Amino acid sequence: MTDFKRVNDLERDYYNKDFSKISVLMSNIRKSLLTGEPLSEEDFSDVVNFESNNTLIYISLFQSGNDMIRYGSRRNTFIRTINRDIEMLRKNKNFNKFDISDFDKCRIMFEYTYDRHLVNPEEINGKSFDEKRFESGVTGIEIRHDDISYYYMPSDAITFSHLGLKSALIFLARKTPVAKITNSISERLKIIINNYEHYLFKSRAFITYKDSVLPLYRANIRYTDYDNDLARNIVLKSADWLIKNMQDDGRFMYYYDCFKDNNIDHEHPTRDEDNLYYNDLRHSGGIITLLRAYQLSLDTKYIKCAQRALNWSLTTLKEDENGYYSFYNSKAKLGGTGVLTVAAIQFKLIAKIDSYDDYIKG
Repeated sequence: MTDFKRVNDLERDYYNKDFSKISVLMSNIRKSLLTGEPLSEEDFSDVVNFESNNTLIYISLFQSGNDMIRYGSRRNTFIRTINRDIEMLRKNKNFNKFDISDFDKCRIMFEYTYDRHLVNPEEINGKSFDEKRFESGVTGIEIRHDDISYYYMPSDAITFSHLGLKSALIFLARKTPVAKITNSISERLKIIINNYEHYLFKSRAFITYKDSVLPLYRANIRYTDYDNDLARNIVLKSADWLIKNMQDDGRFMYYYDCFKDNNIDHEHPTRDEDNLYYNDLRHSGGIITLLRAYQLSLDTKYIKCAQRALNWSLTTLKEDENGYYSFYNSKAKLGGTGVLTVAAIQFKLIAKIDSYDDYIKG
């Protein structure tokens, strides 16, 4: 079993390096994307663990209103690999939609792979801390057949809003010829497991932000300092986001797909946009979150919005000889009624408002 703490500490140590050379590299990549002039050979071995003809490097472009475009390749030198990616990105049919010169609009991500190793696909899992472990945002997958490889980069988990191994494999299957053989997801995965070599790998990534460059740790922003004040600020900003995205009737935004920029969740993709799936239990969790935010800040906006949300919950209630219960999505569940009861009690205790006592006691 892998010593997870040791591996994690080593990875965090890597991110303590001076990445000023990466900043220069990203600036040169942007210039090359603009002009088409290739980069000159330069040594980046102190910040990039490049292995000739083995390290895969992806360059991705992001801009609001556009679908992401990217290209990845392997070459015998680091700079030749970068230049190949740039060359192919410039040939992309959507390249001219990106305002490369605008730091604020167009963001560039540079990602390279390491620790690639062959695994038995049936042994890949998210539980064990060993070489067969898959973790969203940390692990990438390569599947290979007939000398052709298909890749799922660790950053894809964030970029495409994926939540686990199955989402990654489904995504990979769509890239292969197997997608033309059958529409059945289970059949696609079965064919891939039985006929494709599987490799797991990790990556390190950097993304531009305005005129600076951010290293991504586990496919996200790495906090170098963490204390109670920072935790408090994160909680309050999260609560503010809940409020910002509340609907007029008191419901919260249940699901947001940042890649597709819509609210259609992956488990209910066929629901109409005016009838999207919602969950009454998690709604009650949102109420409790706002109440906790009030306790941290004493800002009454959290109480007011918690009450709006609680009033929506009342519209789901039914009553029988035993009392009130939550009935939503054509069913009544223990969690829905239980967490709502906790939310109502917490509201009474924190807001000092007794108007929901009948429902609590009922």
